[in-house]
Amino acid sequence: MLELSRLDQTVLRVYVRQLLIFPFPVPNSRKDAQIVLAAGFLATLRQFPFLAGTVEVANSETGLLRVQYPENVDEESVKQILTTNELDLDTLDYDTLREAGFPPSSLPADSLCPTILISHPGMDDQYAEVLTTFSKGKPIPIFAAQLNFIRGGLILSAYTHHSVVDGTGIAKIYQVWSINTRNFHAGSSLPNQANPSSLKRARQALNTLAEGATAMELPEFRNPNAPPTVPLRTSPYPLNQPSLEVLKIFPGFRHLAESFLW
Repeated sequence: MLELSRLDQTVLRVYVRQLLIFPFPVPNSRKDAQIVLAAGFLATLRQFPFLAGTVEVANSETGLLRVQYPENVDEESVKQILTTNELDLDTLDYDTLREAGFPPSSLPADSLCPTILISHPGMDDQYAEVLTTFSKGKPIPIFAAQLNFIRGGLILSAYTHHSVVDGTGIAKIYQVWSINTRNFHAGSSLPNQANPSSLKRARQALNTLAEGATAMELPEFRNPNAPPTVPLRTSPYPLNQPSLEVLKIFPGFRHLAESFLW
C-alpha cells in the first residue's frame, strides 16, 4: 500500500488526460513500436510500481483515499495498463492535424480513451472526463495508456489520476519511460522493483510541506477528515486552445515527447 500525503488528499480528484503525438510514417513498424514501448513501460513500472495499482476511498466517513499496488509488476501488468487501439483511426491524419494545430475537437475521448477506463465500473462517466467521486465504491486505476495509430502518426494517450501523481510527477514518468524505451535491447535485464519504504518516505516528505497550513474553502478542493463545505461549480470554465508559443517557452517538453521514438 502507498500512503498518500495530506497534499495528495486535497487535490482535484480527476484524471489528467494527455496526448503525446508523434509522426509515424511507416505502418509496417507498428508492431515493433508496440513491443519496444511496452518493454520500456515495464521497466518504468518497476521503478514506479504504484502506477500499476488502484486508488479508492479508505474511509467513507472522512473520504480519505488509499492506494493499493501489486508486490510484483510483470508483463501481465503492462498488458492491462498499456493497450493498443483496435479501432480504425485512418480518418485521422497526422499532417492534417499538425497543420490545424492539433485541435482538441479532432481528438475525441471516445476514440482515444484507454480501454481499461472505458465504462469502468468505478467511474462516474464513460470516458473518464469528469470528477471521480468514488460513489460506486470500487477502486479505479491510477494510470492507463493506449497506443493509437493514425495515418502517418501515433497518438499515445495517457490518463493519470491527479490524487496520486501531480504534473511534475507525470513529466518524470514520461522522461523515465522515454529513456527506458530508447535503451531497450532484446533480452535486456529489468531494474529492481522500487522499495516500498523509499516510496513512503517521499510521501512523508510532502506532509512536512503542509504542516501549519491555513485551511482554505475552495470549491474544487477539500481538506482531509472534513466534509466539503462549499459546493462545486456548476458552470463550465472558459477555455481557449493553448498557443503553440508554449513549446517555445518550454522547449524541453518537445524534446521529451520526441525522445520516445526518435
